[in-house]
Amino acid sequence: MLSSTERIVVSAVGLATCACVVAAAPTPQPSAQSEPEAPAQKATLDLPELVASVKPSVVTILTYDADGKFSGQGSGFFIAKNRIVTNHHVIEGAHRAEIKLASGQTIEIAGLLAEDVNHDLALLQVDPAGGGLATVTIKPLPLAQGKPREGERIAVIGSPFGLEQTVSEGIVSAVRELPGLGTVIQITAAISPGSSGSPVLNMHGEVIAVATSHVVKGQSINFAIPVEHFRAMRVGQPRVLAEIGKKERPATKEAKDEFRLGGAALLKGDIGTAIAHFRRVVTRSPSHAAAWLAIGYCESRLDHHQEAIQAYNNAIRIRADLAGDADIHRLVGDSHMKLGHYQEAIDAYKKTIQIRPDYSEAYANMGITYLLFADYSKAIEAFKEAIRIKPDLVGAHFGLGSVYVALGDKGAALDEYKVLRELDTDAANKLFNFIYE
Repeated sequence: MLSSTERIVVSAVGLATCACVVAAAPTPQPSAQSEPEAPAQKATLDLPELVASVKPSVVTILTYDADGKFSGQGSGFFIAKNRIVTNHHVIEGAHRAEIKLASGQTIEIAGLLAEDVNHDLALLQVDPAGGGLATVTIKPLPLAQGKPREGERIAVIGSPFGLEQTVSEGIVSAVRELPGLGTVIQITAAISPGSSGSPVLNMHGEVIAVATSHVVKGQSINFAIPVEHFRAMRVGQPRVLAEIGKKERPATKEAKDEFRLGGAALLKGDIGTAIAHFRRVVTRSPSHAAAWLAIGYCESRLDHHQEAIQAYNNAIRIRADLAGDADIHRLVGDSHMKLGHYQEAIDAYKKTIQIRPDYSEAYANMGITYLLFADYSKAIEAFKEAIRIKPDLVGAHFGLGSVYVALGDKGAALDEYKVLRELDTDAANKLFNFIYE
C-alpha cells in the first residue's frame, strides 16, 4: 500500500504530465502563398454570406490515369491566383488532373509546386494561359492567423461523393498535438469521400485548416490539418504529375501509405495499430524522422518509456534541427521521470527551458521530479515559476500544494487549494483530502 506522501506524488505526476503533448514543428520555409492583406477589422459573416463569398474560390479536383480514365476526385481551394491547396492523397498516383470551378469550367493542373506527405498536403499550380483562367475572376482565400478556439463555429465547402460545392457546418471540437503529425484540428462538420482538400473556414471567411480524413465509425469525429503546415511548405518549380509517380520507388510509396494509416489510427486513439504502422514505416524508410517521433509518442502511451526515449533520440539523430526543439526534450524528460531516472529528467527539462524559457509545463514537470527527489526548495521554485508564466496551470498549483503538504505547512497548502477550487474541482478535492489525512 502506498504511503500518503507517495500517493500525493503519484497524483501530482498524473496532473503534471497530462498536459497536451506538442509535436515538433517543421522548420519554417518560404511561404506557399501570396497572402492577401488582412483587414484591420474582421467582419463576422452569417453562413449564407460566407458561402456566397467563398464558393467561387473552391474547386473540385478530377484525376485521370495513364489511359485517360477517370481515377478519383477531391476538393481544393485557391490561396493565390493560380495556386490551389488540396490533400496529397487526392493527386497521388494521378497521371494528370484538372480542376472544375463553381461555374462548371474545367482547367488543367500544370503541376505540383510543393508537397508535405506527412501532413497529407499538396500545393498545385494551374495554367492560367492555357486553361482560360486569365478570363476568370479568382478571389484567393485568406489564411487565419494562429490556432482556432475550441467551440469556434466553422464551415466546410467541398465535393463529398461528387456532390460539388456542398456546404456543411459545425464547430472546432478539439485542437490536438501529436508527435510526428503536429497540430490536428478535430471538427464536427461532416466530411465524406470527396471532401478531402476542402477548406475549413471560420466565420470571417478565413481558412483555418484543410479537411483531410474522417473516422468512419465515429459520429461527428472528423479531422483537418491547420494552415500553419501549408504555410511552411517549400515551393519549387512545378513538377508534372505524370513524372512524379514514375520516379517514386515502391518502398517509398509503401512507407507513405503506412505513415498515413498510422496517423489515422493515432487520431482514433488506437495506439497498438498506430505503432505497428509506424514501425513498418521505419523498416522501409529508416530515416523517416516523423515516424520515429510518432513511435516515441506511442511507446510512451504504452508505458514503454525506454523505447520512447530511444525513438526520440533516433529522430534527433536523423534531423539535427530537432535537437533544438523544446517539445521533444520535454517528452524525453517525461519518459525519464516515469522510469525513475530523475537526474536525466531534470537535465532534459533544463534543456527544454533553455530552448523555450516560457515553457510552463516543463517547469511544472521539473517541479514534480524535484518533489520525487524530496528536494522541496527546488520543487517550490520550479512550481512558482510555472505559475508565474501560466497562472491557471492546474498541475503546478497541485504540485505546489503537494510540496506544502509534505512540509507540513497546512496554511500554504490551503492557499493552493483555494486557487484550485476555481480552476479544477477534482484536483482541489484531491489536494484537500491529502491536507486532512
